[in-house]
Amino acid sequence: MTETLDKRERKPNLAMEGAVEETILTIQQSRAGYAAALTREKDSLSQLLSNVEYSSHRDIETQTLKVECALKKLQSRNNDLIAKLSDLGDINDANMYFDRYQTAAVHVITSAKQACDQMVEPDDSVSHHSSNASTNVSSISSARAKAIAKKNALLARAQFLDKVQELESRSLEAEKRRNIEREFDKLQLSQQLEKIKLKADIAAAEAENALADIDNAEINGHHATINVPVPAETKPLNPLASEWVQTLARPSNFVSNQEILGSPSAMSGTGSENGQSKLSDQGSSVSAGSVGFLQQQQRELIETLRLPTSQLMSYSGDPLQYWMFMQSYDHMVGNTSVSHAAKLNRLLQCCTGKAFKVTECCAMMDPVTGYAKARSLLKQRFGNDFRISESWIQKIVDKPAIKPQDGSALQDLADDVRSCKETLEAMGRLSEIDTRVRMVKILDRLPLFLQARWRHEAVREADNTGVYPGILRLVDFLDSAAR
Repeated sequence: MTETLDKRERKPNLAMEGAVEETILTIQQSRAGYAAALTREKDSLSQLLSNVEYSSHRDIETQTLKVECALKKLQSRNNDLIAKLSDLGDINDANMYFDRYQTAAVHVITSAKQACDQMVEPDDSVSHHSSNASTNVSSISSARAKAIAKKNALLARAQFLDKVQELESRSLEAEKRRNIEREFDKLQLSQQLEKIKLKADIAAAEAENALADIDNAEINGHHATINVPVPAETKPLNPLASEWVQTLARPSNFVSNQEILGSPSAMSGTGSENGQSKLSDQGSSVSAGSVGFLQQQQRELIETLRLPTSQLMSYSGDPLQYWMFMQSYDHMVGNTSVSHAAKLNRLLQCCTGKAFKVTECCAMMDPVTGYAKARSLLKQRFGNDFRISESWIQKIVDKPAIKPQDGSALQDLADDVRSCKETLEAMGRLSEIDTRVRMVKILDRLPLFLQARWRHEAVREADNTGVYPGILRLVDFLDSAAR
């Protein structure tokens, strides 16, 4: 009875064990398929890495994702198998089986990621990027491209800020130098003024001493030679002049006894009195002339210092304003004795717009070379005679006609024609506007009644003189019509 019960209990256990073994076998076969799939994907990725020069970034990333997906499927299937196993040795075998495939797959995945990172390094040469432009543009993802673009934008902004900071520091240094030069100029002017005052006082004292000596000579009856100091014009020494050799020639301001008193025969009686009067008159006139000359210089300097501070005009590159700007600049800065550095700084400060773009390169040069180069560039770019004459002609010719009641426009035309005539005449190019063709274009801008009046006056003058009136007559006609 007991054996029968044992047999009944074993039948269900055997059936269950057979089902479990069949399930395990099925899972093992499925796991083997996943392992084979992982091996195929891994080999494909290895082949791409072996030919990385001809592989794109997108292909490597896609194949890496396939390997990772196959590895996850194999891991999931291996975990299903371990869940069905009860023997510890079989479980260890299953873990070792998966570790073998995982190690190989992870190695290939790591190599692929490194290759992808190297393909988008920012230190790559420009020539490499340009030669593989089509491949890289198609392979780099949009997110990575945006990151690179943002980085380049930040680098460009950093360079811009560095440049701005450099320019600001240079501007501050230039302003400091200008302030120092301005204070130095003021100090020099004050010192020169003090020197002039001192020379005037010395000259006045010497003149008084000379007059006192003349009075004493008249009282004592002696006719002595009196040298009256005459202010001599001081000039800078010439380093190329030859060595000076002393001669017996008298200085031009020397007054001898004979010249003052006359001949020796006239030294008695009336001649003596005349000689004394000549000496007194000549000494007084020379001394008075010295003092007057110094006082005039002092007065001119004081009046110059009292003048209101004038501002240099700015220049934006208009050829019509070139000569006026350069004359104003030379009068206030260019013809002075300040350093070339100060002249260059003032010139760059006055230039704006196109003129500054042309001359800003001279700021980095040596002051002497940079100042000469800046003037040369302005002359070449905006001071060309042909360019100036063409600009003036276009200004008065290429404009719309004037309406009969527009007195302001007529006055502007008269002023422009006169300015054009004066400028071209100073440049020696008046013949470019003094032609029948140009004058007809100017007359076409006038109202019809003024054109008729000009024809009447021109015909009358041509009949009287035999010569058709030129631009000078047209200037006077426009001035009269504008009034």
